[in-house]
Amino acid sequence: MSSEIRLKTIKLKREQLKFKKGRQENRRRRYVANLTCYLYYLNQKDKNLELKRRDIELKEERHRLREEWLKFKRNRFESWKKLMEDKRRQKENQLRFHVQRQ
Repeated sequence: MSSEIRLKTIKLKREQLKFKKGRQENRRRRYVANLTCYLYYLNQKDKNLELKRRDIELKEERHRLREEWLKFKRNRFESWKKLMEDKRRQKENQLRFHVQRQ
């Protein structure tokens, strides 16, 4: 009888060790899964930061180009305005000259 009890206790201890080993394996699997998820999260966060950085760079570029376009338009308008003033003065001078000749 004692040998049977002894065999049963040995068998139970083996099962407990197997169960413990299985639990450790499960812990390891969960740990690896959590690490994988965390690495994926960090990768996505990195990608999002890169996209935000590119978005900011594109906005800066668009703003710079808009400033250049506005400067170009302003210069073009000022040159046109100057041209019109020159034409107006020229016409006034021609009229004066014409009136003086008469």
